[in-house]
Parts: sequence; C-alpha cells; structure tokens
Amino acid sequence: MRMRDFKALHHGAYRVYWKSGGSSIATIGMTWDGGRWIACANWINPATWEQDVKNAVRSISSVSLIEPVDYKNDGVK
Repeated sequence: MRMRDFKALHHGAYRVYWKSGGSSIATIGMTWDGGRWIACANWINPATWEQDVKNAVRSISSVSLIEPVDYKNDGVK
C-alpha cells in the first residue's frame, strides 16, 4: 500500500489485508499533528504509517460495522 492511499482513507472501520496473509478489523484516525494512525482490534497501541503500515499492509477495504453518522443533521430534528 502506498502512503498517499493510506492518507486518503477517511476515519472509520476497515478490513486490513496483510502481506504475510490474513486480515484484521482496524480503525483509522488522525493524530494531533494531522498524521494518520491505525489500530487493529487486537492491538494494545495504535501504529503509524512508518511503524507498521508501510511494509506490512497489502490492501485496506472499508467495512460496515456501524451505521454512518450524518454529521450535517446529527440526528437533530
């Protein structure tokens, strides 16, 4: 996976496919300085592109684990 592809992902839940085989459910978010982090469900700490993603991830695809949030209305009537 290329860094620009990783940085283009929106915050949310994804299935990560590892180069070594298998896959994991992970969430992707943003650090305080605008970088991206990734945290698999069975990890203790999140990782960054340089730490774990660059050489380990084959691809990432979105999953629908929860309903998307409508930030424009936020459920307010």
